[in-house]
Amino acid sequence: MTVGFSAKGPLFEPGLVQEVQDVINTGLMELAIIEGANKVRDQLWGPPRHEYNQSSASQRHGKMDGTLKRSVGATDIKDNVVRVDAGETLLGKDLVYAAWIEGVGSRNKRSRFKGYKMFEKAARHMRDTPGLWDKYIGLQIARILK
Repeated sequence: MTVGFSAKGPLFEPGLVQEVQDVINTGLMELAIIEGANKVRDQLWGPPRHEYNQSSASQRHGKMDGTLKRSVGATDIKDNVVRVDAGETLLGKDLVYAAWIEGVGSRNKRSRFKGYKMFEKAARHMRDTPGLWDKYIGLQIARILK
């Protein structure tokens, strides 16, 4: 006598692990661009990009020429890791003064200027806003598992 079982369904499809990983990486990149890089850009001079941040000009930072604003970008480092940066994605290295503006440069410790913490605020927004992870990653994973 033999006993056996058969498993069928989307969880047992070959290649599912890679498909889920691709969905996660794509979702993280969208999250980093839309909710990260754009959140940083919205804090810099120029018109706001999104309706969720209609801040006045007095709350924006940076020179009117917009060099830092144009340099903010996002890139994927490896599976499950993305980075929002101040130029490395687009220029190959961060802008020299970006650390000073953010407040993480070595000179900020000795100065009265402690930085604007724009990247920190964007990271906190991505981490703490309810539903963002589901919106960009969770719903897409649920869709492929149906």
